[in-house]
Amino acid sequence: MAKKLLALLMALVMMLGIMAGCASDEKAEDPDSSATSSSASTEKKEETKKEETKKEETKKEEPKKEETKTEEKKEEVKEESPYPGINLDSMWPVVEEGRNVEIDVGTRYSKAYEDWWTYKHFEEMSGIKINLNPIHQDAISEQKNLMLASGDLPDLMHYFGFSNADVVNYGDIQGMLLDMTPYINETLMPNFMAACKERPDVLVAMTTPSGTIYTLPRISSAANPAYMSMSYWNYEALAKMGLEVPKTIDEAIAALYQFQADDPYGVGAANMPIGGSAKHWGGITERFLLNAYGFVAGNKGLDLLDGEVVYSAAEENYAAYLEMMNQFYTDGILHPDYYTLDSAALKPLVEGGETSLLVGAPPYVLMQQGWDKFEAITPLTSAQNKTQQYGVGFTTMLGNWVVNAETEYAAEIMRLSDYTFTYEFAAYVTYGPKESDDATYGMFEKGWVMDDNYQLHYGDLDGKVAWNEAYPNMTTSLGANPSVGIEGNYRVAEGYTTFAICWYLQTGEWVKVPYDLTNGDDHYRYTSIKNVGKYATPSLPTGAFYFDEETSVRISDISALIGTYTATEEAKFITGTRPLSEIPTFQQELEDLGVEELVGYYAEAYENYTETYEEYLKNMGMG
Repeated sequence: MAKKLLALLMALVMMLGIMAGCASDEKAEDPDSSATSSSASTEKKEETKKEETKKEETKKEEPKKEETKTEEKKEEVKEESPYPGINLDSMWPVVEEGRNVEIDVGTRYSKAYEDWWTYKHFEEMSGIKINLNPIHQDAISEQKNLMLASGDLPDLMHYFGFSNADVVNYGDIQGMLLDMTPYINETLMPNFMAACKERPDVLVAMTTPSGTIYTLPRISSAANPAYMSMSYWNYEALAKMGLEVPKTIDEAIAALYQFQADDPYGVGAANMPIGGSAKHWGGITERFLLNAYGFVAGNKGLDLLDGEVVYSAAEENYAAYLEMMNQFYTDGILHPDYYTLDSAALKPLVEGGETSLLVGAPPYVLMQQGWDKFEAITPLTSAQNKTQQYGVGFTTMLGNWVVNAETEYAAEIMRLSDYTFTYEFAAYVTYGPKESDDATYGMFEKGWVMDDNYQLHYGDLDGKVAWNEAYPNMTTSLGANPSVGIEGNYRVAEGYTTFAICWYLQTGEWVKVPYDLTNGDDHYRYTSIKNVGKYATPSLPTGAFYFDEETSVRISDISALIGTYTATEEAKFITGTRPLSEIPTFQQELEDLGVEELVGYYAEAYENYTETYEEYLKNMGMG
């Protein structure tokens, strides 16, 4: 399986080298080269003789001959194009003048075509007529299944949510999805190829074990701590107690108990050391604490521990975590309703920003004031784990940009798709066009302008205006975060904000636009980058794993059973309804439910992915 995938990737590496040599090859074929010098010399002598006898005639006819030669040369180049009828000289238009190309697009959103700026932009600039069929997201699963069962598919399927198992089934086995590999090259898709050079993991992730590609990705920042969901210390409270920011799990435990004892804000019974809950944002605080015991992503299920795939709840380190959380619950460090508090119930408990030392969410989400006291955690170590690390999730989304194998416009669609891997698209799909483009299509007055303070202004409106409030029709046809192409946060890991893309489009310069620390969202992102960025560690890239249908069904069955059981029993251990002495029994129960089988599937997939990725880097000269 890994060898087939590697073969395709190596072919693409070779192709990149060949494309790089095109310029020198073209020079060798120049009609003025030494290979044709004799013929050229003879023609020159004949022309000179004609000039001596018919000077006046030559002066009149010569421009006409040159024009004819130029036209013939252009026609010759056009005939040799690997993609006849497609404009390869610039991004727009996609199709050459005079061609009538229509594509049918099925999409997950219920918004009508006339309300979608991005698709209007695609159609206006590409020269391709787009027939849009919006499907409400609540019906997309049913409609997708009906389309696939009948074989009546649109040319392009946008945000249908093809899983990796779907891709293998409908692509490799049934042949209903377009194999994109023949179209992925620098001639037709230069922007996507540039993205692959920067992010080789993307190309590995989107390639099935058979060596084929059926879906284009959405690419986020490679290591983006500004967008990680994490926990936050109350720095003001730590200072009041004379404490440094905790660096180990023991220091964190000591800080929480001192906060409870000292009650630095004098709120009595309302004093709440951990301002989180198991339901709020998926138990972020739990993940942070579990991460201290060595689990990269802090998951209770599949995760990495010392570089190996494990099921966290079945590991010895997980027992230490359960013992700590049980003590927290018993001593009131956790709220007594920790397992039932939802976000709405939690918010008023921490609203003032003076009751919680550790908050499990971006602070401004839970409090209108006081959020500026909080900064992102620094990952912790423990007796079981000596490495500070914080898991970065898989940043490539697959399965949302899929093409019908029977379309007659495969190359045209792939060329159009290449635009989504430009910085222009990354900004425009979120904020709309810049004012100088005048690409409003009658949907709003003007686009945006960024001032010297890096604030966006729309049309004649004063001040910084949120795009979704100023011009709701501009937003996005491709989702709050686009489902294909590069996101606005694509370069955040390099220190750039999403607004930096707008500045680049306006000025041609990349500037690290400063965060506005008076803004709750900017504040939380800034402290996340500052305190966590250097510890960002890739977590298990399950989104890049492909399994056959039978294995996928088996994995789904085991995962559902074990996941539910783990969550139920964990709550029992932490609240004391099941004694901690039964942790070994619980972990044996997980083995009986098939946890080793589940880990085995993912361990093999991870090994294949890692080997292929490392070989790819090596052959690209990056390893």
